[in-house]
Amino acid sequence: MKDLRIAAVTSLGFAGVFRFNELANIQPNHIFFHEEFLKVYVPKSKTDVYRDGNYVNISKLESNYCHVAVLRRYIQVADIELSSQLALFRPLTTTTTTTTSFICMTINAYSVAKTFVI
Repeated sequence: MKDLRIAAVTSLGFAGVFRFNELANIQPNHIFFHEEFLKVYVPKSKTDVYRDGNYVNISKLESNYCHVAVLRRYIQVADIELSSQLALFRPLTTTTTTTTSFICMTINAYSVAKTFVI
């Protein structure tokens, strides 16, 4: 699941040209799957002066490495409910017997972001 989460974070970040803070604040209820594309609502951004939010459309690809397909697979494997208001990309912590997840609401420093992805 860790590898799938990393693939979903990086592919969504690349396809949507998101800053890390924007990726960390995406919630499942900000994501809308359509037949030909994915629509992601970004509630606030560095360049959004009035904090109105903005939508980013990401089109589907006809390959095995489609950004939308990777994100959809991550949501299914992680059993994330699309109506949830929790963070979409939750850091994983591992124990000796199982993998559990905990909530990370905001991450501001690059060093913390690095541990979030690794």
